[in-house]
Amino acid sequence: MYPRHLVLLLALVVADCEINNPSCVCWEGYRAEYSHNGYQCVALSELHIMPCNMPRAPKCQCSGKVSSILKDRTGTWCTRYRNGAEFKRWPCENTQEWDEFFKKYPDFI
Repeated sequence: MYPRHLVLLLALVVADCEINNPSCVCWEGYRAEYSHNGYQCVALSELHIMPCNMPRAPKCQCSGKVSSILKDRTGTWCTRYRNGAEFKRWPCENTQEWDEFFKKYPDFI
């Protein structure tokens, strides 16, 4: 009986560690899972994995005729394309929200 109890106790401890890790905070729709690389956030409804504690950037708000939102090394932009080429680019209109975000996370790309 003793070895069986030990195996059950060990299984419960491992299961509790995988579910309850307060140092790994994930976005809604993700759960913390332990793998050979340590904890990571795994999407529940799609095939996506990301590190724990990732900040969530604000959504870029644009008005007017917008083809897409472009993210590159210079920032996040409202863009308009014409004939398959970029025609116009302007900054997101919710600049205060982005400024506050970058003040809190200056190394965010």
